[in-house]
Amino acid sequence: MPITMEPREDGRILYIRFVDPWTLTDFAHIMEKDQAYRDRASGTIHGIVDCSQIDSLLPGALNAARRSPGFVHRTKGHIAVFGANGTVQAIAQLVARMLRINELEFFNTEEEGMAYLRQIIAREGNDDANQ
Repeated sequence: MPITMEPREDGRILYIRFVDPWTLTDFAHIMEKDQAYRDRASGTIHGIVDCSQIDSLLPGALNAARRSPGFVHRTKGHIAVFGANGTVQAIAQLVARMLRINELEFFNTEEEGMAYLRQIIAREGNDDANQ
């Protein structure tokens, strides 16, 4: 499959991998799975997105992405994107700014992205313990 999704870190992180060639239909299918997963969740779900195997974004992808559960669902958290080339990163950053999404960060490697999300989760755990 050109786009895959799997939960990680005890379900606190959804890992999504894009591989060329992919279509908007593929993207819609993954967003349905993402929605269903989040609908069953009770806490914050973060995302890590692997863009290392795509060269560009499809026309219409950003319009679809702005409605994705990772940005709009009650469980939305931080999103770490890794492996994005300069074009993909620039376009995604522009859309994130336009939509006032501040929880999107870019990293060179999966390890860097996961370390960032683990720090966020650890802070959430500390916040929960203090309430």
